[in-house]
Amino acid sequence: MDTEKKTIVRDGVVFTKDMKTLVYYPPAKEGSAYAIPDGVTRIKGSAFRDHRNLASVAVPDSVTVIEGDMFAWFDLTIRAGENSCAAESARDKGIKFEAAGGI
Repeated sequence: MDTEKKTIVRDGVVFTKDMKTLVYYPPAKEGSAYAIPDGVTRIKGSAFRDHRNLASVAVPDSVTVIEGDMFAWFDLTIRAGENSCAAESARDKGIKFEAAGGI
């Protein structure tokens, strides 16, 4: 991999090189559920734009910034810790939320 690149791809999903920011989830990626890796702290506002297959996204407690209203655009369920940034975002925006400890 070119060391000058600022992003890396893991399982088809694009992250910043330090794995702290989820940049892009491919719209046609297979599977109806996705678990964001622990250690990710930020989700870009357009990361899940135009996804076609997702029904749920598990968000770890390490995520402290969710940019924009990205999850509000989709009919999906957010799984996250009860007191997490993702839970607060889901509640504020009326998104389906499922509490999941230890994500």
